[in-house]
Amino acid sequence: MLEKANAIVVGISVDDPSTLKKFKEVNRLNFMLLSDYKREVIRLYDVYHDLLPLPIAGKLRERMMFARRAVFILTPPEGRVAYAWTSRFSLLQPDYDEVVRVANEISSKLPKA
Repeated sequence: MLEKANAIVVGISVDDPSTLKKFKEVNRLNFMLLSDYKREVIRLYDVYHDLLPLPIAGKLRERMMFARRAVFILTPPEGRVAYAWTSRFSLLQPDYDEVVRVANEISSKLPKA
């Protein structure tokens, strides 16, 4: 459905690359999965649970930082966030119909190549 919007879908996870490769194969995903193993992207977009909200540094703190489920639609070429959905609970899913609708709206406003 996002193909009509000429969207590029990228999944980002805090899992390591080998885990993501297996996940992609098992689930037959047709989009790219990127590893945020160092938790840089989830910090940048503020989409994480910090299970150790104490002033602890290093690897222990990183291991206790989990990504929240989130969807962002960025506009080309500047990468401005045009749509954001985040969940406090990992079992919640976004309204995918809304995501597709917004992606199509953004696409329709872009100059045609």
